[in-house]
Amino acid sequence: MSRRGRKGFSPQFERDYTFYLTNKDEFTFAGSNIKKDYGIQFPEEPEQEVPFRIPYSSTGKNAKVCFYQLDSEGKCKPCSEPLLLVEILTCKASINLQIKIWAQSRAEYSLSKFELLEYLDQYKAPEWVFKAIENQKLKILKEWAAEKKYQLDYYKKAFELHLGEILQEMSIDSQSSGVILDSNKFDQ
Repeated sequence: MSRRGRKGFSPQFERDYTFYLTNKDEFTFAGSNIKKDYGIQFPEEPEQEVPFRIPYSSTGKNAKVCFYQLDSEGKCKPCSEPLLLVEILTCKASINLQIKIWAQSRAEYSLSKFELLEYLDQYKAPEWVFKAIENQKLKILKEWAAEKKYQLDYYKKAFELHLGEILQEMSIDSQSSGVILDSNKFDQ
């Protein structure tokens, strides 16, 4: 992120903050307890033996400024909107986790570029999210190639196995409903 100037935040920060703010209710799983990890105090919460890194203060900075200072400069200041700060930090961590998941799925060919772009459009994700996913996918593929884990036909075999299971399930479901499927038509 770019530094904050005298006239306010950089356009890149504003873009990213808006993205996190609009998706904070969608991306809520970060894989860890953000409030605890960052040591954020909520209103009416008593002091602890280990002091909060980001204490609550009604006269503290708003969530946007606290997020900027924490994310860009590593500074922890008293915050007047700790709940919103936790939601923004959780959203950011959740999106980073989702980038890894999407990249893994892209590397496995279980998520097409078309499907990925639909997701990104739905969340109105900035371009950097797509680039991060594709870069992470390439990194995964290089690691697999170096470890010789990647086999050209592995995912084709896995897809065929799953397709066979799906056809079996459809056959069982259709038999119970009176419809008969010939699964041999699909074996070619």
